[in-house]
Amino acid sequence: MREKDLFDILENAENDSMERLIDKCPELSDEQLDRILAMSEKKFRKQMAQAEGTEREATIKMTKNDDVSGVEVAKRPAWLTPLATAASIVLIAGIAIGSTAMLKRNHKPGGGGGVVTPAVTVTTTSGTGTTPSSTGPKGSVTGTTTTSANTSAVTSLVPGSGDTAEEKAENALLKPFAGTWVYQVSSGNYTVDQGANNIGTVEIRGDGTYTYTENSGNVTTDRVERTVDEIAGTQLVTLVFYDGTAIKFVATYNEGLDQLGIGNGGLERLVRAGSAEASAPSVTASWKTAYKQVLTDFMNTSEYSSESMWDVRDIDNDGVPELLLSRGTFHAAGVRIYYYENGNAVPVLADDGTIAEYGVYGAFMYKPAEHLLGSYNMHMGFESCATSSYEGHTITLLHMITNNSGNAGEEAAEYTIDNVQVSKEEYDSARDQWDAMNWIIAGQQYYFTDLSPLS
Repeated sequence: MREKDLFDILENAENDSMERLIDKCPELSDEQLDRILAMSEKKFRKQMAQAEGTEREATIKMTKNDDVSGVEVAKRPAWLTPLATAASIVLIAGIAIGSTAMLKRNHKPGGGGGVVTPAVTVTTTSGTGTTPSSTGPKGSVTGTTTTSANTSAVTSLVPGSGDTAEEKAENALLKPFAGTWVYQVSSGNYTVDQGANNIGTVEIRGDGTYTYTENSGNVTTDRVERTVDEIAGTQLVTLVFYDGTAIKFVATYNEGLDQLGIGNGGLERLVRAGSAEASAPSVTASWKTAYKQVLTDFMNTSEYSSESMWDVRDIDNDGVPELLLSRGTFHAAGVRIYYYENGNAVPVLADDGTIAEYGVYGAFMYKPAEHLLGSYNMHMGFESCATSSYEGHTITLLHMITNNSGNAGEEAAEYTIDNVQVSKEEYDSARDQWDAMNWIIAGQQYYFTDLSPLS
């Protein structure tokens, strides 16, 4: 065979040529062969660079205007083509094998479209504890889950058609609670049984649904479920009121009472419509918060002083006391009267629309059964006794008797009854009647540093 330059052979070699070359040197190790090939490649690339430079000089011709009239001819070893093809085959094979492995790992027995169906898990717990799950309008915890070592729960079905025997039986457990209930919250910092405000109504139906209508106009209609928990041998019946997937509130039934307690702080409850609690909510303590706010506000005014005092008395005998606020104990300091109405402390007004003050020296007298107020005044030799009515939260003067004997002397004194001058005998008779009325003094009971009676 005609001798050829080794690099001419490599440049035009195919796979069989490379194999023949290796067969001629079987004694060479792989390491020796790698070194020979590396040195040969370095020398080969140097010779190729020189040859290409010469070829470019011969191929590219420049005109006098520096235009290129030739093109560069580049050569690539023919044995690079099978190497690139082999690399592509390896890459494609790797993708195919990896894809197959992935598919096998995610394959589900029995086929399927690849949709994961969520599982429904029922968890049973043991131990003892209370977990809050919802809060009511007053911030009390309304939803609780109570567990113990011996706890069993029977929960009614979500309301449906009611056609199945099981659904009918479970909804029948709600029938004793069917009807209208009044939602009440505490009117102050005390439990709801001491003072309550009605904030809405709850209509419970035997089919397992309810409608909660708030006084603000908001209406919620959803499902209600009955749950029975047995704790230490005692059954606790609760009603869970839902709003979608969330718990609206949870009510606990107290056997024998027409009420359902909400939360664990005694601040909220449901009372059956028509019951005494619903028709006449307790206000024995609801006025306390309103009156306390009046006193707190007064303390932040310029009228307040260390001599300011207050009192609470039922001066009209209606079951709800009035707040009596005394600016001080000086002569011109009368008593401001506030009454409780619709959750607010309302001041008694004078004819000109300002807050009325009755009495002197921060006090007055009253007779609750007769709805009468009395005021006695002795100042700079003048003496007066007034009798007024207190009806409909309005003060009306009925009688006034006066004398100035302390200033003018007995002989020159003038005596009047209702601004009409009378004899001393007539005056004394009227005065005796006024003194015999057994007045109760009010207005100077507590200093502002002690608001505890309103707690």
